[in-house]
Amino acid sequence: MSRSWILLFGVVSTSCGCDPHVGRQKDKVEAAHESSSEAPMIEGSCLRAISAYVEQTRGWTRASYVVRPESSISTEKGFAVEHIDDVGAILPKQNLKSFHIDLNRSCDTVLRELGYQ
Repeated sequence: MSRSWILLFGVVSTSCGCDPHVGRQKDKVEAAHESSSEAPMIEGSCLRAISAYVEQTRGWTRASYVVRPESSISTEKGFAVEHIDDVGAILPKQNLKSFHIDLNRSCDTVLRELGYQ
């Protein structure tokens, strides 16, 4: 009987997800997505184009970044693509994963990508 309790405790304690790094990362993801939900809504076609571009060029999952509207150089539509590792970073900072992206007005073509400095 005591052996089964030890085994049960061992299984429960190793599967609890108590790694503090995992907890901090999860908090950053939740905070980033909460702050982005306060931003103006982004058209579905724009999000699809951005998601496809980010997956193709970076290999990031949708849960690893937040998209926010941002001004553009000209009349295109501009967006900030902020990686969760960059949330809370004090700018300027080198080696940020986040970047700016411009789409055409119909949101079906990526026109340019600009890195933050």
